[in-house]
Amino acid sequence: MTPGTTSETAPPATRDDLTRGVLLMTLAVALLTVMDALVKHLLEGGVHLMELLFIRSVLIGSGVWLVYSLRGSSASLLPVNRRGQAARALFGVLAPICFFSGLALLPLTDATVVGYASTFSTVALSAWLLGERVGPLRWAGVAVGYAGVIVAIDPERAEGSLGHLLVLLAALALSAFHVIGKRLVLTETPMSLVLCYNLALGLLALGWLPFVWRTPTLVEGLFVVLFALLAVGGQWCLTRAFALADVSVIAPLEYTSLVWVVALDAAVWNIAPEARVLAGAAIVIAACLFVFWRERLASRRALGPGG
Repeated sequence: MTPGTTSETAPPATRDDLTRGVLLMTLAVALLTVMDALVKHLLEGGVHLMELLFIRSVLIGSGVWLVYSLRGSSASLLPVNRRGQAARALFGVLAPICFFSGLALLPLTDATVVGYASTFSTVALSAWLLGERVGPLRWAGVAVGYAGVIVAIDPERAEGSLGHLLVLLAALALSAFHVIGKRLVLTETPMSLVLCYNLALGLLALGWLPFVWRTPTLVEGLFVVLFALLAVGGQWCLTRAFALADVSVIAPLEYTSLVWVVALDAAVWNIAPEARVLAGAAIVIAACLFVFWRERLASRRALGPGG
């Protein structure tokens, strides 16, 4: 896949596809936000990130392969576009490693708000790689959104600054992961994308295990299984959402995670978000809603008077 090539694009989404895509994206955000909180809890308890990622990848990969083998459809899991799958897996590996490493240094709400940068970089990459039309007003919304992310960052804390940098890198990697996946749905099945990504992540984590492995307790083991279930459910919903609707339509729905993270920070860690984080989040959400509104207008025009 060459950046800027737009000869292979997905067919226009219908109104029903857009609705399903929005619902699946909202569910994916909820599942993955709870998953983030669970990972933060496990990391604070002494479980190493690479151990978590390896166990999750083994559970997801073996589970997907077993189910599809029993159904006699394991051939649908094989990659067709191997280079595209490899590129997507590379960014998919970088995203959780950077994000969870940053999350260990930041409150859940702070990491999530800074991670909203992926919404705007996804819109930018969708224009570059997918050929989706992004007008000047939506570009302005992207710029305002990045300004909101900057407001949310506290530059005075060295540890926090490293956490913010890691989360920003994760946001960029996640955007590339989503956009490449949007191209790959033309040739790959959603579960093929999930399986190949988790295989790549598991192989990388495997190399770390001799140095970081600690047998989890029963409770930790149950949490790790839940982590894997939340991950595969969220990934499936996310992949289907991006297959059904334009990236620039559903990407702004990531802001719904703010409700979850504020509640989780308060309930689990007894942390209230700082004013600068809420101010940055307000700017980001406003920019997200503006971008979403502009895209809805564009979609209605494309569908015509009856759309």
